[in-house]
Amino acid sequence: MVVEAKKEIKTIRKSYKSQLTERQEAILKQSFLKNQYPKHGEKKVMSEKYGIDPFLLNKWFQRERNLHKKKKISSSTEVERVV
Repeated sequence: MVVEAKKEIKTIRKSYKSQLTERQEAILKQSFLKNQYPKHGEKKVMSEKYGIDPFLLNKWFQRERNLHKKKKISSSTEVERVV
């Protein structure tokens, strides 16, 4: 029974991006531009309002912060190469 639960969690973790609709993704991107680190209460409200699993919401924000950080680092590296 525990093994089945672990498999289910892994499945959710692997496919969280595909579980969001385009509308939900757009809403999250707007929220991210306003605040990259929403508080727990804000995430809970967003989760309930837009029908997104809290776990998926957390993972989405973590992923976006990492992508944003990588883009920022790569763009500053390109500037250094030019100079």
